[in-house]
Amino acid sequence: MKKLLLSLAAMAGFATAGTAQTITDSLKACYAFSSADSFKDGISGNILTSINAVHTRTTDRFGGNNGIRFTAAGYLSAGNDTKYNVKEGMTISAWIFIDTLMTGEGAIASKWDNGSGDQYLFGLYSNNKLALALQGKTYELTMLSKSTLLDTTWYHVAMTWTKGGMTVIYVNGNPDTASTLIDSIVTTSTVFNIGGQGMGLLRYFRGTIDDFRFYNRALSPTEMTTLYTKDSACGLKYTPPPTTVKSIITNGTLKVYPNPATTSITVQTANDATLQILDMKGALVKEQYMHNTTTIDITRLQAGIYIARLTDADGNRSTARFIKE
Repeated sequence: MKKLLLSLAAMAGFATAGTAQTITDSLKACYAFSSADSFKDGISGNILTSINAVHTRTTDRFGGNNGIRFTAAGYLSAGNDTKYNVKEGMTISAWIFIDTLMTGEGAIASKWDNGSGDQYLFGLYSNNKLALALQGKTYELTMLSKSTLLDTTWYHVAMTWTKGGMTVIYVNGNPDTASTLIDSIVTTSTVFNIGGQGMGLLRYFRGTIDDFRFYNRALSPTEMTTLYTKDSACGLKYTPPPTTVKSIITNGTLKVYPNPATTSITVQTANDATLQILDMKGALVKEQYMHNTTTIDITRLQAGIYIARLTDADGNRSTARFIKE
C-alpha cells in the first residue's frame, strides 16, 4: 500500500468544515466516565469492554473522580459498531492527561490493526506530539501536531475530517495543524478502541482520558472552541466549571491557596523546589525558585485556569490547578 506523508497545508479554508448545527448533532458516542457505570455510552447506553481489566477511576481535570486511568497494559473496546464507520466526516474529541511514564506511541482512539483493517487512529507519537492516521481508498494520510504536549498537564485534543475537505488537529480549542483532503476513509471490520490500538502494534495510552466524544461529522472551529471552554455532560447540557478547582497531586506535597485568586496565590511545599506557572496551553508564564512557603503575584495574569508545577532537586514533580479571576 502506497503511503504518503502529506506536508502541512495552509489553514485557510478549513473553517468550512461543519455547518451551523447544535453541539449534539451527529454525536454518536460520548463517555463522560462520571458515574458508577463509568464505561457506559451516554448516547446509546452501550458499555465499553475493558481489555485486561486494568483501568481505574481517577482524578479528573476539576479534582473530581471522573477520569479513567490507563496504565499502558490494556484498553477499552466498543466492538465493531457500524456507527464508527464514517463516510462524510468525523470528529474525535477528548481530554487527556499524559503520565510521566508514557513512552512510545499511545492511541487515544483507534480503528487500526497495521494490516488490512486500517481505518483511522488518533493518539500520541513518541515525542508527545499528537498523531493522526487516516486510511483512504488510494493512500494513507498521516500528520503530526506542531505542538508538543507536556506530561502531567490536562489538554483538550481533537481531530476533524471532512470528505473532500480539510483534516485538522486541535489543541485546547485552537487549530494546531491542518492538511488537505483524503478522498474517502475505507470501511473495515476492525473494532473501535479507546486507550489503545489492540491489534498489531498495541499502542497503549498511559495516563488519563476523560469526556470522550465521537461525531460522524466534522465540527466547526467555533464548535471546537465551545467543547474546550464549556464543561458538559456528553454535550447534552452545559454545566459551568466548578467555582473552585481542586489541586491534583502527582508527586510530593503541594498546596496552592486561595483558589480562586485575584491578586496573589500562596504556594506551600515541604522541600526547596523550582516553581513554574503554566497556562492551559502549556505555555510558561512565570518561574522562580522557592523555599517552603512563597506568595506569588498574579495580578498580570489573564483570568482563567492555570497550573502550578513544582520540581524538586531530585526531579520529583507536583502539580496543582488554580483559577485566576
